[in-house]
Amino acid sequence: MSDEATSSARRRGLFVSSLISFALALLAKEMAAAVLFWIASDAFMKSADRPLAKRIATALRRAMPWLAVLALYAVTRFALLGVPPPAAPAEHTLARALWSAPSTIVRYLAWMAWPRERSAYVQNPYVTSLADPRLGVALVALILIGALLLRWARRSNQPRAVAGAGAMLALTFLPILNFARIAGPPDMGAVMAERFAYMPSFFFLLLVVLACDALVQRFPVRRARAALVAVFLLCVSTILSAQTIARNRDWQDDIRFFEQEARRTPGAPLLWTNLAQAQMRAGNPVAANESIRHAEALMPQATWVLAVRAQWLTLAGRYAEALPIQERVVHAEKKNSLALNNLAFLQRSTGHVDLALPVLRDLVERLPTYPDPWLNLAEIDRAAGDREAAVTSYTRYLDLRPRDLRAVEVLAGLLSAAGRAADAEALYLGAMRGDSFDASLWNNLGAARLASGDSAGALAAIERALGIDPAQPLARFNRAKLLALSGRVEESRAIYSELVREAPDSTAGASAARELAGMEGPP
Repeated sequence: MSDEATSSARRRGLFVSSLISFALALLAKEMAAAVLFWIASDAFMKSADRPLAKRIATALRRAMPWLAVLALYAVTRFALLGVPPPAAPAEHTLARALWSAPSTIVRYLAWMAWPRERSAYVQNPYVTSLADPRLGVALVALILIGALLLRWARRSNQPRAVAGAGAMLALTFLPILNFARIAGPPDMGAVMAERFAYMPSFFFLLLVVLACDALVQRFPVRRARAALVAVFLLCVSTILSAQTIARNRDWQDDIRFFEQEARRTPGAPLLWTNLAQAQMRAGNPVAANESIRHAEALMPQATWVLAVRAQWLTLAGRYAEALPIQERVVHAEKKNSLALNNLAFLQRSTGHVDLALPVLRDLVERLPTYPDPWLNLAEIDRAAGDREAAVTSYTRYLDLRPRDLRAVEVLAGLLSAAGRAADAEALYLGAMRGDSFDASLWNNLGAARLASGDSAGALAAIERALGIDPAQPLARFNRAKLLALSGRVEESRAIYSELVREAPDSTAGASAARELAGMEGPP
């Protein structure tokens, strides 16, 4: 193969690789669409000796293959997969997006120049009129920045690099300026986020490098240049590393993260509800209630605020109070599967099983891989005494969510009660493939084996449970029962007596008391 043919094949390979990489980039971050502007801008500047119309045509022709990939991505997302575009709040208009763009760009540039404002939730209120001073100040700032870049490009020994980086920086902002509004809560306004600045920061840093290179070239001594670069890099690295370390402390857990974000942006109700959910997961309902009150003071009718209040009432067992609030949530979001499932739970918990069943049956028909409705159906069937239907629903649920150990225990109990001890044992063994260090599971496996008459296997499982947690009450009770069956009555009696002394009102303690009462002789 000739050198020319090799070079041509290499170019074709790079071209195809570029298109594939662009498609993958779109799947990762849709702001990768900015690459189209880079390619078109590069082609436009490289054809500077041609008439303007031909330069524009060349730029469009050069970007066409990547534009085709973007079109294919859009068809796949919106038409084939049916993923809807983000809904825009009523206050969003194209005019407001245009008026807000200058101040948004200036704010992004300020972040890149000095990343002091570290927040995952940025409120950037719309510029609502041409008289807004933010618009005037931002336009003046951008005109000054543009004039400085033009002057620098004319005087620079790398004019094309400076002009190209400046132009591409400006073009790269286009996908993140909310002309098609980025998804976000209404109180965010013209949505901004640090991560949206990834693409623009590439050309911002390129300009910084070019500026530093121009500055360093003013020093005639090579050693002085090296020292200047080293000092600059050391200072920047030290400052940014300190900020990174400080920011990492905010991420140690969900509660600390949302506490810090709510402190930085106290007017954001979504942060308070997220903090409340983290506090509920941590078992702190008092703090969660206070966080929800902050959110309610800001936006009491917001759907997500109502949903979290209903969740808090549900965890507190106040189902009757939670039900009307959850009904309001479902009325606002009629197709939200989580909201519908939660409504069905509250309906069945307040005795309205007749209302819950149609909701749940519709959910499992429309969304057969959504596990929670199956659990709700299983609980309804179990409460109604329909063991066969409950087993079927629990099985479907655990097929979708095999790590729910409580459901494993309930289903195994139903199987054992139906005389299917082998199936119960298989269920426990399957659950323990991913968690062999759960003492409760080993104890339940032992109980299932005991019910099937496998005393040796039952004792082995219970010993395994006690090896994990020697204080596990039910495992100790089952061990005592097995010891009694094997004739080691005194050892069994001693364990029963310990359980009664430690917690006479617990399940294990009460069962031990009954066993002691049935034994001959004094305890």
